[in-house]
Amino acid sequence: MSDQQSYQEQIAQWRAQREHQQKVTRLQEIQQDYAAAAQARDEALRAGDTETAEYKDDDCKYYEDEWRELVPYRPQPHPRAAQWDWQNQGYINKVQRNVGPQRLMQGMAHVDALATRHYPRHSPGYQKFVEDYLEMYSEGATGVKFDPKEATPTWRDAAGISGLSDAEYTDAYKRLRAQGRVR
Repeated sequence: MSDQQSYQEQIAQWRAQREHQQKVTRLQEIQQDYAAAAQARDEALRAGDTETAEYKDDDCKYYEDEWRELVPYRPQPHPRAAQWDWQNQGYINKVQRNVGPQRLMQGMAHVDALATRHYPRHSPGYQKFVEDYLEMYSEGATGVKFDPKEATPTWRDAAGISGLSDAEYTDAYKRLRAQGRVR
């Protein structure tokens, strides 16, 4: 049974790799075809041939749509939000274990909705509101106490705690990394 399962896993992995390579190949073809259509459109416009330009522009739209279908847009998180998530990953993991990922997301969406009523999203006031709200209500709602003092310090926080300047801390980190003592 395990040999059969292993074989099925290998087939699934092979199929995934094959599909990925086909997608990469198609994306390269789309780039080339789009460039050719755009060039033909631009040349037709310069020559005053609007009928050909419209036809080639339709080709460009087709390639743009196919590209978006293969590579959907995923907005990048705001840098402050990403840093807050990184620094509070321990808290997030505990809440997720207690209430599950769906309820975690619902709760954070609720807190976000409240905070954005008072402050622009990702502003210092917004972050303070979120942290204050979590300190007051998280334990009752999720069973997990939020303490902003438990956040993972940034390297600048660590430099300040150690009494080193940013440059001294960076130099010490590079030396430790070269020795293989940190990653």
